[in-house]
Amino acid sequence: MRMVHVQKMVTKLQAKFRQRLAMKRLDKDIETKQQKLTQRSSAVEGPVVIVSNEELALRELKSRLAKKGLTPEAFYRTCDPGYKKSISVESFKAMLANFNLQLSRGQISRLVLILDEDMEGNITLEEYYDALEAYACAGEKHTALDGSDHYVNFQHRAVFKLLAILKDRRISHRELFRSCDVNDDKDVNL
Repeated sequence: MRMVHVQKMVTKLQAKFRQRLAMKRLDKDIETKQQKLTQRSSAVEGPVVIVSNEELALRELKSRLAKKGLTPEAFYRTCDPGYKKSISVESFKAMLANFNLQLSRGQISRLVLILDEDMEGNITLEEYYDALEAYACAGEKHTALDGSDHYVNFQHRAVFKLLAILKDRRISHRELFRSCDVNDDKDVNL
């Protein structure tokens, strides 16, 4: 009986040890990536800016397309020759492969998560343009998708969308702010 108890204790200790080693490795990986980003940022001069994985994936797409002589918007147009303003995720992935952009599976998955905002399996022109604007990766000046002369940028459309959702759910802007102000200091930090 005592031997079983000792074996369980040893197993628990080993598990704790493995967990701590894994956490140390993760912390070291994060630190290394932060240092690389800092080095890149300091080489350009200016403040250190931490870039999200989403932004990195979109920047990489834009960069690889530029090497092929395309803007991200021109790439979408080649994916949607019938100008249906919507392409399937599968055809998007196929076009990435056809253009031999050499993106990793992780980068492609990240792009699909960013670009297919509603997760319906299609990337609409609006979703695509919104993502490009949100991550400052647009290659062309965007015009109104409805054909009008009045273009509303992504940030304004996002605010209008948020306001509509708040109104539908009967949530005031003050309630939203209070729920985002987790430490109750009258300030919301991203």
